[in-house]
Formats: sequence, C-alpha cells, structure tokens
Amino acid sequence: MAFRSYFHFHLLIFLPDNEQIIQNMAEDIFDKIHVYFREHPKVMALIPLSLGVMMIVGAVQNWDWLYAPSGTFRGIGGISAYFGRTIARILAVVVGLIFFFVAYIMFNVTKW
Repeated sequence: MAFRSYFHFHLLIFLPDNEQIIQNMAEDIFDKIHVYFREHPKVMALIPLSLGVMMIVGAVQNWDWLYAPSGTFRGIGGISAYFGRTIARILAVVVGLIFFFVAYIMFNVTKW
C-alpha cells in the first residue's frame, strides 16, 4: 500500500494513498457482484426485464423525460426529434419487446 506524507502543524503524518484505497474497494465490490451473479444467474435477467417494462410503459404513457428531444441523435430523444414522437414511441415498444425476449431467454438458460 502506498503512503503519502503530510506535514501539518509540525507533525509528520503518514496517510494511505486514497487512489489505492478506492481501487481496492472497487475491486472488492466488483468481485462480490461477480460471485453473486455466478451463484444467481436468473437475477441478471431482471435488468432487461425492467428496461423492457420501462420502455413499454413509457411509450404508452408518452413520458416527456423519455421522449424529449436532446439536440443530438443519441437515444430516443434524438429519434423523436428527427423522425417524430410517434415513430419513437413505436420503436420504443419494439425495443421493449426485444428486452422482454432477452429476459425470457435469460430466465430459461440453465448454465452460463
């Protein structure tokens, strides 16, 4: 572990390097997440499932935060700006159904 020395009020204080502490914490967290999803692979399917629900509900409810033009062609807001809100909503339903299909496949996979 690396240390930095600080001279404060005529005392020499050695403190651990903050970047090294943050890196070790991040590695520990990602290792725990990796182990969890290895032991529970079906939980990972909740991510595309929730994205699919959000896309379809957003298309039905016509959420402004989801379809507001962003000034660029990134995301649904950009599609809404260039092709119209109706096309963006139809595309969002299609993408939501694709997310549902991916989640269905992930729920039925027995081994990764």
